[in-house]
Amino acid sequence: MLIFFYMRDDHLFAPLNTHDVEEFVRDIKKQFDDGYTAGMVCGSLGGRHISDVVHSHGEAEWDKLEAEARRWFVCQTSQAMFDPILIGA
Repeated sequence: MLIFFYMRDDHLFAPLNTHDVEEFVRDIKKQFDDGYTAGMVCGSLGGRHISDVVHSHGEAEWDKLEAEARRWFVCQTSQAMFDPILIGA
């Protein structure tokens, strides 16, 4: 199972959409709009932590975070399609 989170400034985890990149970005933007602008996009795949993460460093960084998060989403969802644990190989 593929799970994405936004780890907020207070170190609580908010779940993010894993099926649609636009919903994924909206979920992150909601965290930003709620004031959590110094967080981290992270996830797990098949119960294993994904070591690649995307850091956020404040409101002025939204455009950069959005672009990096979109690339991260595509990379992680693409890799998940070929994960031997997830496909039962």
